[in-house]
Amino acid sequence: MVFQKQKERTDRPVHELRPGEFWLMPGEFRAEEATAGMTGSYGLPGGYGALAASAEQEEALRPFHAIVQRTAEEVSAGLPVALTVSDYTGHTCALWEARFPELRPMALEQCRWFKEEKVDKGERHIFLFDRLPKGLYTSLYQCIHTEIPWADVYLNCSVLKKEFPLHFDEGSTLEKSALLNLHVDWGHLVLIIQTAPDFPIKKLTKALADACEMEGWIFSDHTKNCNHYGSTGRANSRPVLSHSIGYYCRIGQCIGRRKSGNLNQTFS
Repeated sequence: MVFQKQKERTDRPVHELRPGEFWLMPGEFRAEEATAGMTGSYGLPGGYGALAASAEQEEALRPFHAIVQRTAEEVSAGLPVALTVSDYTGHTCALWEARFPELRPMALEQCRWFKEEKVDKGERHIFLFDRLPKGLYTSLYQCIHTEIPWADVYLNCSVLKKEFPLHFDEGSTLEKSALLNLHVDWGHLVLIIQTAPDFPIKKLTKALADACEMEGWIFSDHTKNCNHYGSTGRANSRPVLSHSIGYYCRIGQCIGRRKSGNLNQTFS
C-alpha cells in the first residue's frame, strides 16, 4: 500500500460535498495506491475546502477523525490486526522523536509479533495484535494525524484473516493476510480503503454509517449501483458528479499545512 501526503492535482468531483457529510466513493484515490487483489475506495468529508486556519480548526476536524477511529474499531472486532507505522522524517521531527519512544514500548508490550525494517528513505514498524489495542491505536492516530499531520509519518490499520501466522515470512506476507486496509491521507483529509474479496462490504458501510450517525453527520454510499465491488482491482465505473479539479489541493492551503513526499513503499 502506498503512503502519501501531497497536495497534487486530483480530478475527484467533490465540490458537491457539504459540511457534515461523508461520502464513500468507489475506486482508487490515486492509481499508484492500488494493491493487487484488493478493491479500492475512499471516504471524503465535506466542507473542508472552505475551512480557514483558525482556533476552531481542530474542533472542526474532530468528527472526521472520530469516524475513522470508530470505524476501525468496529470492522476489526473479533479479528487480528496489524498496525504499520512508516517513518520518512529522517529523524528531523522533534515531536515525533519525543513521542514514538513512548509509544513503541506500549506496542511491544501488547503485540504478538513485530518487525522493524529499513525502507527506502525511512523506517517501517509493523506490530501484530490478536485484537486492536484501542488505547494504543488512539494514541498513535492522534499523534500522527492531529499532533504532527505535516510530518512524513504514516499509520495503516490492517484487519487480518482470523487464522494468521505467528509472524510474516515470504510465504505469508501482511499484504496476503489483510482483509482490509485503512489509511488516512492527511494531505487531502481522505480515508483510503482497500478491501479483499472475502471481506463483507456491508460490514464496512454499516460501520461508517453508524460512526457518522454518532457524530451527527450524513453518510452517503456512492459505491452502490456500480460494478466496483463486484471485482478486484480498479473500478471501471464511478458515480457521475460535477467536476472539481483542485478542490483537495486547496485544503492544504486552507488549513495552513505543507505536505511533502511521494512515498512509493508498499507492504511486502
